[in-house]
Amino acid sequence: MRSCDKYYIDVGRAADLKDPREKKIYRAFEILPGALVWATLIGMVFCSWLLPIFTAFFIIAFCIYWLLRTTHFAVHLTAAYFKMKENLTVDWPAKLDTLLATDWKRIYQLVIFPMYREELRLLFQMAGLSCSLVVQSQ
Repeated sequence: MRSCDKYYIDVGRAADLKDPREKKIYRAFEILPGALVWATLIGMVFCSWLLPIFTAFFIIAFCIYWLLRTTHFAVHLTAAYFKMKENLTVDWPAKLDTLLATDWKRIYQLVIFPMYREELRLLFQMAGLSCSLVVQSQ
């Protein structure tokens, strides 16, 4: 496949597409979430006149769904918080010294900052470095 066939990788909005058919499909997928929300809200008002019992059950089920989803999220968020607090108390250099590996100091980490057209100064601020430190090392 030629590189010109992969122009869709750089697409950020419908106007970036070349084919009018693709623009319409892309735009339809952009509209879909909002349309579903509005259809649910407006549909509940109209269904409450036509099918009040069904609508009541639907609204109760919908509220229970969101209650369970929020509870699930809160439980896992709390568990992750306590796990993070626990990991902050670990003496990691001492734990690394107990490893059977020959030389753990030769292990490197790769940190990827997904950025596009950002200033280099912002990257160093995110990493906790000063720009002068980088300029001095060059």
